Amino acid sequence: MRPNHAIITSNALLKITSLIIAFAFWNVLTQKIDVQRTVDVPICLYNSNDVQFDTPNSVRLTLRGNQSRMRNLDQETIALHINAHKLSSDINWIAVTDADLFVPEGVSMIHCNPPILTITTCKQICKTSSSDTDEDI
Repeated sequence: MRPNHAIITSNALLKITSLIIAFAFWNVLTQKIDVQRTVDVPICLYNSNDVQFDTPNSVRLTLRGNQSRMRNLDQETIALHINAHKLSSDINWIAVTDADLFVPEGVSMIHCNPPILTITTCKQICKTSSSDTDEDI
């Protein structure tokens, strides 16, 4: 009975077991912690069809996600994408939503400044072909 007691109370075995249990707890706890991060995100318009728009350069977003995803978040790849085809020909007020923001799964927007974007249609860019310019000469 004494040899089994010596194995269980071995100092090295207790240290190794403690280390494994501590690592497991640390791993579980760090994966569950939600972190917030505030970033300036550029505004990108797509489907503009040669129309110029006056938009703010960027918006300030507060994002939330678990610690590992937020640590690996590449700020250079985040952008607010707005479909210009859905905009009217005058002044547009667009509420910023998660659907317009392309971020990894598990990361969400909790605050936006400004919450509503004002996008104004400036003018349509006229493209002249070479045959049009020849007729004017």
